[in-house]
Amino acid sequence: MATYIVTFDLKKSGGNYAGLWSAIRGYTSSAQISPSSYGIETNDSAGAVFDNLEKYLERYDFLYVIELGKGLAGRGSDKANSWLQEHMEAV
Repeated sequence: MATYIVTFDLKKSGGNYAGLWSAIRGYTSSAQISPSSYGIETNDSAGAVFDNLEKYLERYDFLYVIELGKGLAGRGSDKANSWLQEHMEAV
């Protein structure tokens, strides 16, 4: 399985992004890393993940799907740190 960071900039204040949140949390495993990024694990390619999530975006929103490689440095919530450590070790 591949591990990705999904990061975004949602431009529409008060927009209805419930479908986006549901789609992100629907992957095999997911964890919120920051208010605008999630880690996910899936058998899908980065392009397939993007295609799945893009339909929930407004016209001027940004979204990137980045496949993780080896190596991790950072600081965040205990939950995010645990998720990243567990899934980075599997890469």
